[in-house]
Amino acid sequence: MSLARDPAYSRTITAPVLLVVGDHDMLSCDTAAGLPCSTAKQICARERGFYPPGAPLYAAVVPNAGHSINGHGTAPAQYALINAWTRAATTQHAATWPRCQV
Repeated sequence: MSLARDPAYSRTITAPVLLVVGDHDMLSCDTAAGLPCSTAKQICARERGFYPPGAPLYAAVVPNAGHSINGHGTAPAQYALINAWTRAATTQHAATWPRCQV
């Protein structure tokens, strides 16, 4: 198993985490295989178990983007989203973002 997919590492993370996925990510998403990426709630449901209970975990889906989000025309929207989340998370306003449920 690659370290990137080994939950032993992610289960030690207690800092706020934002998971960002493109809705057309062919490496992480496959609705037929039970890996939908249409909503943040779907990402949360799939990824929540890889982090400790109660860890501040958030998710966002970038529309019209694939796996390499930085190379898509939607990259500026992704950067704006990440910057807004980072500002909220570092100024104690993260409550304004929907958190992944335990």
